[in-house]
Amino acid sequence: MKHWLIILFSFLLVKFAAAQTCNVAVNVNPNPATICSGSSINLFAFGTAANYSWSPATSLSNTSIPNPVATPTITTTYQVIASCFNGLFDTSNIVVVVNQKPTATFSFSTSTCSSVPILFSPNISGGTPPYQYNWSFGSASSSLPNPSLASFIVGCSSVSTNATLIVTDSKNCTSSSTQIVNQIGIPNQPILTDSNVVSPFKNCSSVSGGFNYLLTLNNSTPTSLCLTNFTINWGDGSSLQTYNNPTSTSVFRHFYNSNGIYQIVATAFGTNGCSNTDTFIFKNLGVPKVGISASGNTVGCLTKTFCYHLINYQTNLPGTKYRWHFSDGTPDVIWNYNDPYLVDSICHTYTTTSCTGSSSPGNFPVEIWAINDCDSAQVIYTGTRIFSKPVTIISPLLMNSGCVNIPVNLGFNILLGLGNGCPVISYKWTIRKYNSSYRDTVFSQNPIYLFPYSGKYNVKLSTSNICGVDNDSFDMCIDTTFTP
Repeated sequence: MKHWLIILFSFLLVKFAAAQTCNVAVNVNPNPATICSGSSINLFAFGTAANYSWSPATSLSNTSIPNPVATPTITTTYQVIASCFNGLFDTSNIVVVVNQKPTATFSFSTSTCSSVPILFSPNISGGTPPYQYNWSFGSASSSLPNPSLASFIVGCSSVSTNATLIVTDSKNCTSSSTQIVNQIGIPNQPILTDSNVVSPFKNCSSVSGGFNYLLTLNNSTPTSLCLTNFTINWGDGSSLQTYNNPTSTSVFRHFYNSNGIYQIVATAFGTNGCSNTDTFIFKNLGVPKVGISASGNTVGCLTKTFCYHLINYQTNLPGTKYRWHFSDGTPDVIWNYNDPYLVDSICHTYTTTSCTGSSSPGNFPVEIWAINDCDSAQVIYTGTRIFSKPVTIISPLLMNSGCVNIPVNLGFNILLGLGNGCPVISYKWTIRKYNSSYRDTVFSQNPIYLFPYSGKYNVKLSTSNICGVDNDSFDMCIDTTFTP
């Protein structure tokens, strides 16, 4: 009897402990959950229940554990029932949203020589646009919807490359497709060097009129990789030249008889029919031509804008540049070859005078240079003169007193050069006695003047030129002539 009591007590104790530790409040995480079709997700029921039961059972890895793996094909609502030994239970639901992933395939143009681009076109269905594209071609990649691949593989045989497309839709669902792309090798690119190592691909002897020139090109293209022949288009309208079975020491010659810039296209052909091309530029140049003309009169006062025209440039070859120099301290202006064909005139604003301070008015020579790879030509226009009105400054400290009828050199008081360096056309001295009607006028630069009366005088000098008039004045005190 005693043993039965002990067993009964132990059973009740276990039941009591289970009832105290069983928590049937169940939370399911994550909720809702989102996956792409074909993917799986772990469902988690959080609690201390003794038993779990998930439904629907379809697409679940196990229905009686707290964390089964769900692999639904469509959006599904799952329910979990958690129960304890004491008969208590709780339920919770979780929604798994299934986004249908896109299906990605692609097509491409027929595999050909590796120098010819292969064009790729994606074929996408399903999913949720817009789509992002991630192409890989071995070491190359692209994010364009329709990329192209040109590998320029040198050799005689074909080369296989795995082309892979990974498409990602707006729900972040992905799909991929891989195909093998075959490309045929091409011969080496032509390597041609001018025998004139001093001035390669350029003839400057035409500066003196010698446009007749024999261009000699040395071949150093490796010929071991399927090379069968060369073709060369010399760029001057002559017929295409074919050179069979070239070697690494072959020499190609062509005679030019007119000036110009010629694009030489050399193509190497291989035994498999593929080719490789390079382009060279040969310049057969002469002295460029240039001229300048002005729009009307180019003499004026500060601040002044004059316009000039580029002329005689139409026969110059591409690559010719033009440099304008205005001689007034401003930076030169550079024109490229095409600029004068757009606008052949240039306007320049002068903010300083061309006067030199001497009797000569001075000028700002406008220089235009035409420059090509061989020579240059210069033309100078010398008709631009920029004046400013005179600046008259007189210092009364040099001579501010005198005596009656004693000669006074009024011009002695002029400082800093009349006219600010620009020629003065006229001088006018006005002598006026204070508190008197006496007034006199003298027209010369440095007059010798006799003051007839004693007293205080005002002496004013007015200077003028084509740009205006300027004045300055000073006072002089004249005393009675001293008689011993």
